[in-house]
Amino acid sequence: AVQAVVDWFGPLNFLEMDAQFSASGITPAMGATSSETSPESQYIGQLITEDPELTQQANPATYINTMAEETAPSFLIEHGTADANVPTQQSVDFADLLIPVIGEEKVTLVLLDGAGHGTSEFTAQENLDRVFAFLDEVLGN
Repeated sequence: AVQAVVDWFGPLNFLEMDAQFSASGITPAMGATSSETSPESQYIGQLITEDPELTQQANPATYINTMAEETAPSFLIEHGTADANVPTQQSVDFADLLIPVIGEEKVTLVLLDGAGHGTSEFTAQENLDRVFAFLDEVLGN
């Protein structure tokens, strides 16, 4: 069973991304999530707004409530505050939705100030040390 999850800038709810980019003032690097060429639309094989039910099935947020606190893994969620591919709010919302289901002690959210989508801040030694410390703590190494 999965015991630990390290989530770097993962999308959570595709249909909320455009509004979240707008609210953040960040222009999406790949254009609107609700466009036919967005990675999210390409992932589900059609425009995400054409079949909200299918899009909902593809959203990781859909499955949070299926976890049981006693068997759920611990999560380290990291996101850059300048991410132009996935809104930072996606990770904030992820943590906020996880906590009531699996417990606050199993959820850690780290926002990397000024970091973009997969920029060097994620692989900097200080951050890697944080990730490995999380894994050591959860896995008992």
